[in-house]
Amino acid sequence: MALNTFVIRHPSVWLGVAPVIGIAALSTTPPFLPLTLLVSALHLHVHTILPRGHLASHGSAQVLLLAVAASLAHLGASLDALSTRAVSILVLAVLSALTSLISLATIALTYYVNRAVSTPWSKLTLFPAMWATVWGTIAYVSPVGRLITWSPSVGLGPYEWIRPILGQWGIDWIVAAWAVVCAETIGNWLVGPAGDDLDAALEQEQEQEQIISIVSEDVPNLVAPAPAPKETPIAARSRALAVLGMLLVALSVPPLFLSPLPPRPLSAHTTPLSVGCLLPFPHRSGESTRAPLLDDYIKEIRRLQAQADILIWPESAVRFETAEAKKAAFAKIKEATGGKKLIGVSYEEYILPDRTKGERGPGIRQNSFALLRRESEEPVLEYTKRKLVPIAESFSLTPSSEPPSMYTWDMPKPTEWSRTGWGPDSTRPVPVTASICLDFSAASSFSTLDARPALVFAPARTWHVGVGLAMWEQARARAEELGTMVLWCDGGEGGVSGIAGQGIQEFVQVGQGSWVREIGLPYPYDERRTMFAAGGTYLALAAVWGITGIGAIAEIGLVAFGGRTAALVRFVKKWRAQRAADEEPLLG
Repeated sequence: MALNTFVIRHPSVWLGVAPVIGIAALSTTPPFLPLTLLVSALHLHVHTILPRGHLASHGSAQVLLLAVAASLAHLGASLDALSTRAVSILVLAVLSALTSLISLATIALTYYVNRAVSTPWSKLTLFPAMWATVWGTIAYVSPVGRLITWSPSVGLGPYEWIRPILGQWGIDWIVAAWAVVCAETIGNWLVGPAGDDLDAALEQEQEQEQIISIVSEDVPNLVAPAPAPKETPIAARSRALAVLGMLLVALSVPPLFLSPLPPRPLSAHTTPLSVGCLLPFPHRSGESTRAPLLDDYIKEIRRLQAQADILIWPESAVRFETAEAKKAAFAKIKEATGGKKLIGVSYEEYILPDRTKGERGPGIRQNSFALLRRESEEPVLEYTKRKLVPIAESFSLTPSSEPPSMYTWDMPKPTEWSRTGWGPDSTRPVPVTASICLDFSAASSFSTLDARPALVFAPARTWHVGVGLAMWEQARARAEELGTMVLWCDGGEGGVSGIAGQGIQEFVQVGQGSWVREIGLPYPYDERRTMFAAGGTYLALAAVWGITGIGAIAEIGLVAFGGRTAALVRFVKKWRAQRAADEEPLLG
């Protein structure tokens, strides 16, 4: 028995193929290629079992197996996520099953909706639009953003440039579009030359074709005398598939003309900036002796401030029980800070209700960030975390509803620069903003910014290197979407830290130990937002569905125009032949 015949007769083979691919595709940092192959395999599986009525049995088995695969891929990073390992494993299994169910349901729904779609282009591009919409919606409403979605974060290759234009929506569309191309190609091989359309071969559906004729007594009949061979549904679908494949290839071309390198730190067209992350590590012989205290961070400030213009602390670096304690600590930090430096302090604070305003109830604890300058009595920028880790943080902390704001720092002239070379008033504006850890899991966290920041401060604290890498990739995605740089400072055990965005993709280090890095900001800085930052979800939604709708309209128009043109050509040829015959002299 041939392999393709075996697969067609035994669709349960996909119950083994998909979970194996899923172990590689559904990691904490889903890679582009394995995820595309997984979606393609599921697409083939669903389109094979639905006509046979095996959705309930095969679908439930596939959801279970994919949940196991995803749980295995996330197991190491999830064991210590919650209070006990049993609870962590249970929550992981439920979330894995839920995302697997959503994926299969999206494919199945597209299968049924496709029955009401007439054009081959719409049939092929409906699934990518549905796929991007489903995961974009889930990322918007989910408390953990895109961390649980089937959305690639690494291995994007030539499609990285899509992020500033359509964000992760565009990446999801490309994944699903390639999955359709792969599934259709494999499906054509499976069913053989007798039926290139997998769905048609399985269901034996006969598509009705509309024949338009133009008949009049005075107008020559352009169609009836010599009817043109109609394009078969299989040929039309193959043509649309080829166009979709060429579109995906064309979308990979722009990086050939774009520079992947970050701006040079020292140049007449860049602003040199030294930034750092304070990660003190009290230890003996490499073994941690205690958690860092306020004095440890102040000691690191004194040690590194000569090398850096900006230093930030990791998430929840210190804790304040009263407003007076916070104020005293800020004063101590500014006293240790040299002039014209920025220090980003991340802390937890306990806020009592204001009885003078009639506020009742217990106090609340929040996770906040403050940007300090020695010259300013109050913080120049403040932010409070909005997305809390479910269960682990949501019970002990209170989220904020305030979006991030921006602060423009007038960076003073370095001694090596002349007044005329540096800028007016011997300063250069550097717009900055801040967010905290899990807030970077969703692009909507920055949707209210009305300008493009040059630098985003990002204190974080993760509990496993797998989670650290996942959050690093989320921060890098937000940096690309905003067209900016993110200063990621992860104080968790095994966390990764570094600069992301503007061509920088690799983190500086893993684990503890303070560091400083030189970067270059484009000068003069363009504060105009990227297309995705300006249009956001609405732009992405219109784009992914516009490809389906506009493409279908264009296809209908081209087919109609091509038919009329072919009829006209045939009429002209016949008219010329008739005229030549009339002019030919009769032979006696």
